[in-house]
Amino acid sequence: MKKGAAVLVLIAIVSALFLLRPSTPLPTSPPTLAQHRPPPPTPRKPRQKLSPILAPAEGKGVPEAEIKAAMLYQFLKLTPWPPPGPEQVNAPLRVGVLGISPVGDHLHRTAMDKEIDHRRIMVVRGSDLGELPPCHILFIPFGWKDDWDLILPAVPKRGVLIVGEEGGFLEAGGGIAIRVEDRKIRYSMHLGNIRACGVEPGSTLIDLANPLLR
Repeated sequence: MKKGAAVLVLIAIVSALFLLRPSTPLPTSPPTLAQHRPPPPTPRKPRQKLSPILAPAEGKGVPEAEIKAAMLYQFLKLTPWPPPGPEQVNAPLRVGVLGISPVGDHLHRTAMDKEIDHRRIMVVRGSDLGELPPCHILFIPFGWKDDWDLILPAVPKRGVLIVGEEGGFLEAGGGIAIRVEDRKIRYSMHLGNIRACGVEPGSTLIDLANPLLR
């Protein structure tokens, strides 16, 4: 009896050890690097390209005045100017700037080595309208709003595109108003005022204007 009892006890111990064994085997080797590698990042959507005329204000450290100067250059480039007469074959395209403006300074640096239709670009400045020679674009910067009622009627109506950068410019008789909106530099246009000054802007310039007044 004692021998049989011992055998039964031994069988019970072995059975208990078998039941306590884990159901899944332990890994025999350490986890590989691939098992701990994070999932690849979600690819970014490509950035939308901006129009050559509409640009972020102060984007990537570029001063706002420099962006506005680049826009003035585009206005000059996208307007079909009449060719010069036989006696003015080498006549430049002139941009007149009233007073002191960083926009004019940047435009001078931007355009000094460029040509449009084989015509060089000249930036001229004057403290009043009478000091400026005949221009293709007249830029009226900040600070002249109180004088609009004197300046705008006095601009010769012979092919001059008048551009400003203060609110209410189009309503006062201006042609193009540059503004900052939603951290982007945009422009609005009054087509009737522009045509009254003897200028017919190009289709691209018209299409990108927002708003376009007639």
